[in-house]
Amino acid sequence: MELPQVVAYALIAFGSALENVFPPVPSDTFVILGAVLTEHGTLRPVPILASAWIANVAGAMCIYGIARQRGPGFFEEGWGQRLLHP
Repeated sequence: MELPQVVAYALIAFGSALENVFPPVPSDTFVILGAVLTEHGTLRPVPILASAWIANVAGAMCIYGIARQRGPGFFEEGWGQRLLHP
């Protein structure tokens, strides 16, 4: 049973976005997997590049927005203050 192309592109995008939330997950692994599937003729390279890049940038923008909104409050009290106490 073959995986549909759309699902493969979505998994590559998900893996690329996940790197921003959980840094130990290397998005390069997902891109390399896409390259291997491209070599075998299963996927096309441009959609792999586009899905990985767009998902990575979108994930980084989401994390930036959350940090900008909640970051100052986190470091003013509680765990954040104990973590970076001068």
